Amino acid sequence: MSKFKKAVLGWLGEKFCQPARIVSIKVVSEHFRLIHIESPSFSKMKWKAGDKIQINTGDWDVRTYTPIAHDSTLAQIQLLVFVHGNGPGAFWAKNLKKGDLCDVFGPSSSLSLRESEMPQVLFGDETSFAVAAAFKNFYGSAADLSWIFEVNSVEESKHVCEQIGILQNATFVEKQSTTEHLAEVLKKLRSRLDVARHTDLFLTGNAKSIQWIRNQIRELNHANTRTVMKAYWSKGKVGMD
Repeated sequence: MSKFKKAVLGWLGEKFCQPARIVSIKVVSEHFRLIHIESPSFSKMKWKAGDKIQINTGDWDVRTYTPIAHDSTLAQIQLLVFVHGNGPGAFWAKNLKKGDLCDVFGPSSSLSLRESEMPQVLFGDETSFAVAAAFKNFYGSAADLSWIFEVNSVEESKHVCEQIGILQNATFVEKQSTTEHLAEVLKKLRSRLDVARHTDLFLTGNAKSIQWIRNQIRELNHANTRTVMKAYWSKGKVGMD
């Protein structure tokens, strides 16, 4: 991150960030942590499923997360954090301890969910597990929900999704070094889109995968599909929100 951006974030943080404390940390698997964070501001926050929250992980390296639950009585939110790479966010999550303090900003709007009885289909990767859990909380277990994930480890992903209650609706495709696996993802998406007259399709996760899938879906000419895109990361870029 550039010195200028850090300076801007530091200035904004001093004015708008709220103090928070780590209440608990659960190691779900090698690459995932369930974290409860409390802050007085969470007791009165207006949170909608799909919203984002931003955390200063140190020296104003800000990282963005999707809360999967909010408890105004306890003034807490729950995060599922994907720990990968060697960046500030990964270092922060790996080294967190109960009682640690941090600065938080938000929540603010990120992925637009709406009241709908249409089928909801989500494509993403490990960075999208949290928003899938938010979907379930928002729409309810009786809704027509499905998510298709491209993942590094199917075994680990199934375990994590079971822990956060979204395994039943999930399909996993193991990532390849090229985009060959996306053809399998597209096949599974088509099977969902072809059976529903109207569908909300959410494309999340890796910007490159989103673009590939979007181009293919456009060629299929699903006029009754509402497509929403939200990239959480892109190779070579840091701090995306």
